[in-house]
Amino acid sequence: MKNIFTFAIAIFCFQNVWAQQEFGLPFLTHLAQTPVQVNPATFTDHKINVVFPNVFGGYSNSAFQVGDLFKDTPTGRKVDLETALFNMDPTENVLRSSTSVNGGAISFQVKQKYQFSFFQNTNVDLQVAYPKALPELLWRGNGAFVGQEVEIAPEINMLAYNEYGFGIAAKLHEKFTGGFNVKYISGFAGFRTLTAQTSLMTDEEYYQLTLNSDIIYRTGGMTDIFDENESDILADDSPAYFINSGNVGYSVDFGMNIQVLPQLQVNLSMQDVGKIQWTQHALEQVSKGTFQYDGEIVRPFSDEEDDFDFDAVRDSIGDLFEFKATPKSFYTELPQRFSIVARYQFDERLTFGASFHNEFWQGVSSLAFAAHAQRQMGNWLYAGAMLGYHDKSSVFLGANATFQLGPVQLFVLTDNVVTLINPEAGRGTNVRAGLNLTFLKKKIAKKEPVVPLDIEKVNEDYYFGTQD
Repeated sequence: MKNIFTFAIAIFCFQNVWAQQEFGLPFLTHLAQTPVQVNPATFTDHKINVVFPNVFGGYSNSAFQVGDLFKDTPTGRKVDLETALFNMDPTENVLRSSTSVNGGAISFQVKQKYQFSFFQNTNVDLQVAYPKALPELLWRGNGAFVGQEVEIAPEINMLAYNEYGFGIAAKLHEKFTGGFNVKYISGFAGFRTLTAQTSLMTDEEYYQLTLNSDIIYRTGGMTDIFDENESDILADDSPAYFINSGNVGYSVDFGMNIQVLPQLQVNLSMQDVGKIQWTQHALEQVSKGTFQYDGEIVRPFSDEEDDFDFDAVRDSIGDLFEFKATPKSFYTELPQRFSIVARYQFDERLTFGASFHNEFWQGVSSLAFAAHAQRQMGNWLYAGAMLGYHDKSSVFLGANATFQLGPVQLFVLTDNVVTLINPEAGRGTNVRAGLNLTFLKKKIAKKEPVVPLDIEKVNEDYYFGTQD
């Protein structure tokens, strides 16, 4: 069955998947997640940290809000793509989603100069770049394009993999800390677009369809998803394959923290510099040539129907692209992320700052800026807020809270509170929550008070022989 189309269109319409780069986490140095997920040069507030399994998820959408997919009618709320289509860019709309399950981690510090970390993560990343004509074709049918030639091919990139990592941080100077994470990767599902160009022309008189296709997709760890006789997506769903599939890769994270001034620190990090080589169940899917079809195609998304007919979507689009599959190994690069964070320590418990973030993956770059404020209240609560802008999901308002109950550390953070509370508002959000055990909190060295000199007493001691 042509599962990939059902999967992709479901994302277009419902977007109940989670996603992308975290903007708040790099600022939270008290969390054990920061060195293993963002900046390996970060020394945590506790000397020993045990991380229990926790989940991160989020999405960003450059085109429309989830609420734009629905309209209120006298008989109830129904799916309607007209508002969403109005807000889409004609040539490039991007959906980016991520899910990460941290299976656990442990970190510990040695002699206050070194920090070692061991961790495991399961990551699923999805990126879909598509022209407006594709969802418009599905919703309005090809009748909307009579006499027109339009581009409809989507660029789809997806990675699902396990990573097993080791990290080290070192205080190389009183004002400089450096660190890196090295990760072994086992990929269990991958989808890469090499080329995606498809023009569709509908004849004005006879509604004959002419499709000029030049598409090359490569899949790893998956079945021949365009074969109508296949009912599964994963080629192997055994636990052994999931843990170590044979699709091997490596990646590295780099980080450095610089104490520019006594109260000002700058943190720089780069994540996931690496790739995965797909050799197990690796296929190349090619649709190339000119195809002609008589009659009007099925209009699978209809505003006159109560529900979407996903089978109709799958069959209608799948039949247009006559893919041919051949075994072929390939590689995929990981989404590379870069961040710069400036932290100003106003006092022992209040920190302000700003950050810049960039992600680059398969030719798509996304940027974000944020301003932060973080407050420690007593010894049991950390709370913070963040205001920023993401070029793929507009303005966002984030928040975080950490409860330190003895050695138990409970935390939750999100980059967009509004969309998390009301999923139909905004173009993206994410959330991370979990539990850590922390031991041996480091003591903050307090500055000795400066006692002003009594000038007259100094002079008296000097002139009357009491000086040293």
